[in-house]
Formats: sequence, C-alpha cells, structure tokens
Amino acid sequence: DYTWIARTYWTPMIVAVNAQSPAKTLKDLVDQAKAAPNKLRHGNSGTGSTTHLASAAFAKKFGLKFTQVPYKGEGPAVIGLGSSEVDFAFGLVVAFRALVDAGKLRILAVADTSRDGNYPGVPTSAEQGYEFTAPAWEAIHTPKGLPKPVLDALADACRRALSDGGLKEKFAKMGLHLSYQPGPEFTEWLRTWDKDVKDLIFELGLNYKA
Repeated sequence: DYTWIARTYWTPMIVAVNAQSPAKTLKDLVDQAKAAPNKLRHGNSGTGSTTHLASAAFAKKFGLKFTQVPYKGEGPAVIGLGSSEVDFAFGLVVAFRALVDAGKLRILAVADTSRDGNYPGVPTSAEQGYEFTAPAWEAIHTPKGLPKPVLDALADACRRALSDGGLKEKFAKMGLHLSYQPGPEFTEWLRTWDKDVKDLIFELGLNYKA
C-alpha cells in the first residue's frame, strides 16, 4: 500500500533488568529461564509489539519460555521493570536510559554484533555466546501513486538529511543510530523481514482474523 522513501534509523534493542536482579549477565538470565520455564516475566510494550516479538524470537531461538506481561506502551513497561513488576525487558536505550543512569536498571546485553557507544562497557549478546540481533527501525513512506518527480525530490531530501553528521551525532546521544537506506533497497529487505515477522506472529497465535 506504500512506496518506501528511505529507512531513517536502525537501532539494536538492549536487554535490561532491575538493578536488584540476581542476573548480572545474559547467561544468568538464560540459566534462570531454563531452570524455571515461564517463571521469568517479560515486560513488553503491548501484545504483538516489537519488544514482545523480540523477546519471543529470543526465547524461540534458545529454547526458553517466558511469561509475557503486556503494558500500554513503552513508558509503562519501563516503569514496570523499575518497580520489579516484571523481571526483564527488551527495548531501546532511549527508553531505559533515565532509569539506567539513575542506577535503578542494569543493562545485560546489546542485542547486536556491535556495542552501544553510550554504554561501551556493556557486551553484546554475541559476545556472551548468544548470536541474536533484535533491531528497531523506522522508515519514511508515502501512499502509492505519487508522481516520480515528487518521489525523487523526497528521496533526495531524505538522503541529504540523514547523511548529516550533526544529526547523526544528536541521534547517537539519544541512543538511536541513524542508518540511511534508499527506498528500493529497503523495500527488498522488508520482504524478508515481513515474512519472518509474520511467521512468528502466527506461531504465537496472534494472527488477525479477516
């Protein structure tokens, strides 16, 4: 239904726990989950949300079972983790940052192959023996059918804006990684992404009824 103009950012999720959690590493968390299936409560930002699907994909890949606790958005989920209503959560640095810096939350891992520049001391999931990537991304799109000159102008504007060094620096400080990708390339990548997400949604029994 859309024509994709450009991907704007691609940012890996982190795995965080309450500062009082006995889990000091990602392996600690995995070992807890294996020892007591469904005991660990994962606070997600809503059923079917990116954080729900990321944690479900992690559980599927490593043979784990979590109890999902859905909140009405990212903010309430982070507060739930801070108050120990749940045991851990997937999410973006920008969402957890205030409570991490206040010493109320601890980051166990970056779900990617590269560390986060804001927390260089936090190892990636791959470094800890768990090859797993869970990105969050956003992209700019338009309805189909716009004239080509308009699409070309929008694409060029996005390319120039998203290549700006100053903007990249501002986003990085927030914990978001600007990652420009042209619309046609992003569209191709999205085909695989959509299939993987759809398969997981159906496995979880979240498929919608027409």
